[in-house]
Amino acid sequence: MKKSLLICFILLSLGCASTQTGGSSSGSIGSGFSFSFDNPKVKVIIPEIPQIKMGPHPMAARGAHLRYMGSADLYNLSILTPTADPGMTAMDCAQSIISGVVQRFGLKQDQYAVFQGLDKKTFAVFYSIKVLEFSQMNAHLVSSAAGKYCIEVHVSKMTSSEAEAKDWNKGMPNARIIENP
Repeated sequence: MKKSLLICFILLSLGCASTQTGGSSSGSIGSGFSFSFDNPKVKVIIPEIPQIKMGPHPMAARGAHLRYMGSADLYNLSILTPTADPGMTAMDCAQSIISGVVQRFGLKQDQYAVFQGLDKKTFAVFYSIKVLEFSQMNAHLVSSAAGKYCIEVHVSKMTSSEAEAKDWNKGMPNARIIENP
């Protein structure tokens, strides 16, 4: 499993595949999701989903890495900032978080898709999980910030459409996590 993720990252690096204190939402209807926060100073941009009003993560008091959460139009989004080992790059964070997601949900290689963003610093994994007659579509966007954080943005949406669930794994090619915007 770990070897297949490493191969995906090698291929991706060659160009294959395609308001609360400290945070603010911005963007107009149709412009997609945009959210900035401090410590670390980061901006998350996902044009492929609607703007979502973000607030403190309800479990933030229990885990310092749980930062923000919000929902709109059947989408749920959370932002986590786990600490990284010194010197970890965006790819290191992605390998760690994405391999953890794959293992946690027991995903087989044909059940998920891994992408490197056009900015070469945002990575993502897309997958769907059956829940009764529905599919929970999931995306984990990953990068690094301030030399000591991994940034993980988890987006999910429920659907009853098999076609929509299949389409989900095509990714969000314009999504990016920007450090020090």
